Amino acid sequence: SHHVTIAQIFDEVEILNSLQKPKVIKVLGSDGREYKFLCKPKDDLRKDTRMMEFANVLNHLLATKSHHLGNASRNLYIRTFAVMPLTEDCGMIEWIENTRGFRHCCQDVYIQENMFDRRTNRQIKDMYDAHFRKQASGTSIKKAREHGFHAQLLDKVLDRFPPRLHKWFLQH
Repeated sequence: SHHVTIAQIFDEVEILNSLQKPKVIKVLGSDGREYKFLCKPKDDLRKDTRMMEFANVLNHLLATKSHHLGNASRNLYIRTFAVMPLTEDCGMIEWIENTRGFRHCCQDVYIQENMFDRRTNRQIKDMYDAHFRKQASGTSIKKAREHGFHAQLLDKVLDRFPPRLHKWFLQH
């Protein structure tokens, strides 16, 4: 099989507006095509790699066993993408055009229900920071888990943002 290699890395970099400021880079492949990648700092992508491997197994099952599952006419599959952990805390993800992030799909519904506005992201960050400042005062992460500290934060967030993703799927 023919493996595509990197022929050129373009100088332009797009910096995304999120907490870790990930960057989108563009490379030219040896096949003459342009490819984009999301470079994620401070993020361990090893679990993401395993999830893509699992999705590929599911796709194989959907393709080979679809007549047993009653899915033959539906052509079900999971869209996969390349995930490349570079170290334990950074890596690259294949950029897929014309997709929306999970957060943006949820925000659509929260905006429709007047639960989200331009100040909300700052309020969430402040809630998160205050919660972890409280934990940082002498509590190890292990002890915090044992005492349900992370569950307390989840409860606070879910009080403010109850599950609504199903509504987005119903609309689209």
